[in-house]
Amino acid sequence: MLADALWTRVQHQQEPIDTNDVKHVLDGGAFLHRLLWPGGQTYSDVFKMYADYVTQKYGNPLIVFDGYQQGSSTKDVTHRRRTGLKMSPTIKFTEDMIIKSKKEDFLSNKENKERFIKLLSEKLEAAGCLTEQATGDADLLIVQRSVETSRSNTTVLVGDDTDLLILLIYHADNKSKDIFFCPEPKQNTKRQRIWNIKNQSELGDTGCKNILFIHALLGCDTTSRLYGIGKGVALQKMSNAQFSQQTNVLSQSDPDEMEDIIAAGEKALVCL
Repeated sequence: MLADALWTRVQHQQEPIDTNDVKHVLDGGAFLHRLLWPGGQTYSDVFKMYADYVTQKYGNPLIVFDGYQQGSSTKDVTHRRRTGLKMSPTIKFTEDMIIKSKKEDFLSNKENKERFIKLLSEKLEAAGCLTEQATGDADLLIVQRSVETSRSNTTVLVGDDTDLLILLIYHADNKSKDIFFCPEPKQNTKRQRIWNIKNQSELGDTGCKNILFIHALLGCDTTSRLYGIGKGVALQKMSNAQFSQQTNVLSQSDPDEMEDIIAAGEKALVCL
């Protein structure tokens, strides 16, 4: 994983700065799956459970959810893989109804998830949180809001997706206040990784600029990984002049320059 390779290359501060001006931005998708749904509870009970959890742990954060617009998405395959090809029927639920579906089955249906997010957002906002929903995949919007918040406050982005880490490294402004990437610890995990994004500057301007290309080339949500080549290899190659030249072409080229893009991609693969 690229996150593992990055972790071994840079210094890290294990705890975010404990000040009163820390602001949290939460990945709504990870947040939805964070809590178990107890049996025999109503939807209203579950909404309250989410609101109590987030306000007690993070105060009044901004929570950004995915959108589920009609039509295909670049992450449809990833969503199907995560749900194990399960598909729940559409449930016309009300807040006082007892939940009879498993959480994973219920949330595998886009209509169920869209309505659940809408009602949950209303409860979260009533509890003092801010919420926002992207038109599609929320990763970029989550990072943009985190970067905006870091201009005035120390910011902690809470999420599990490596894509968020990579986008933060690319978009973060080192002139802003500290910004951290903080996955919630899994059960039975003794040590939590906390990333100070400013420390990623040790990768250098070239490394931060080309991190998106490296992530895409060696496997992400929309591209398959290369057999037998780990992402750490690409990080080691960033100082290689030939590889760096190709990443520059792919990072800066106009989409119309297809022949140059194909040639640069082939040369980059040969370097690896």
